[in-house]
Amino acid sequence: MINATKLHDELVAAGIPIIGCNSNGEVRFKDEATAAQRTQTATIVAAHDPSDTEDQKVAKLSVLTTPKFQAAQALVARFGYANVPANVKTVFDAGIQAIQDTWK
Repeated sequence: MINATKLHDELVAAGIPIIGCNSNGEVRFKDEATAAQRTQTATIVAAHDPSDTEDQKVAKLSVLTTPKFQAAQALVARFGYANVPANVKTVFDAGIQAIQDTWK
């Protein structure tokens, strides 16, 4: 598993000229990437830890502070999950998923 955002940051920090990367670990290089940099990329990908950084965890959890989530949470608390509309469940579920993602 690859954390594409984190891998991208790791490659840029290493000075590798990339266009981007994906969650499969595939990296698109800029034309100026040297053979040595491409080899270095393979080493970085192999050593990659997909765990979220603290900044990524904070960003994911920021959904919990939005008025939309707080309203959904209040409605679920008042009426129960089964009794709220689908759009409220969607917002509430996104917040719960953010919490679960940060505890992996």
